[in-house]
Amino acid sequence: MSTSDIVNLLRAEAEEAGDVTAICRPAFAPYWAKAGVGAEVLPVPAGLPCTGLWATLSEHCARTPRTSDRKVVLADYDPRLGYLSVCRLDTAAA
Repeated sequence: MSTSDIVNLLRAEAEEAGDVTAICRPAFAPYWAKAGVGAEVLPVPAGLPCTGLWATLSEHCARTPRTSDRKVVLADYDPRLGYLSVCRLDTAAA
């Protein structure tokens, strides 16, 4: 998968979702920057393969007001295998 393919997929996801909080490994953050969308990017801490995305999501949800309807996108890319994983969570304001 090329960089432009990844960027285009992220851009499409963010444009469809509206306001987005992106959770990803620090090495993946430049893809969001290249997508040119207003995503708030939360980096995953080092040393937490697989669970880092979920731990960061849990922390984010704990400090996000229940009146927020911001979308959250979990994203990761394995350049060795060429796999892009994207999961969007739509939250509803209370």
